[in-house]
Amino acid sequence: MSKLKQRYLKEVKSFFPIMGKPERRHLKKLSEQINDYCLEKEVFSINDLYQDFGRPSEISNTYFSNIDINDFVKRIQLSKWLKRGIAIFLLIALIAVTVYSIDSYCTYKVFERESIYFEETEITD
Repeated sequence: MSKLKQRYLKEVKSFFPIMGKPERRHLKKLSEQINDYCLEKEVFSINDLYQDFGRPSEISNTYFSNIDINDFVKRIQLSKWLKRGIAIFLLIALIAVTVYSIDSYCTYKVFERESIYFEETEITD
């Protein structure tokens, strides 16, 4: 039962482009409804859940029809810019670490070439 519920909820989640607080609340309510349904009736296949709750695409469509689309689009755009910002930051950090590593290696090679080696020779009679 719980595997079917998890599979069903995973399919529903795949239809949401972002998972904000309202979407998590909606999925939590859906999960509670599925739990109550599974306690009342025995569920043997995912098709039973499809018949009683609807296909995952239908659930996401009803959710999107009940919310303010402009607010949702703004959240998607914010998420998109946030992901881009993080990607750019990571790229800059990677470039900085690479440059630092190359500089450290070149400095190591210079010190290795210019190091003075001492030899001790003992003269014994």
